[in-house]
Amino acid sequence: MFTGVIEIDLLLGDVHSLKHKRSVVRPILAELRRFS
Repeated sequence: MFTGVIEIDLLLGDVHSLKHKRSVVRPILAELRRFS
């Protein structure tokens, strides 16, 4: 069995509110989960 961990730093320069950050990050996480 293979297990892996990855840590990614996202630099969101123009994003200031938590709501906007979530709206940017959620589609990325959904796409990553689709491949797992």
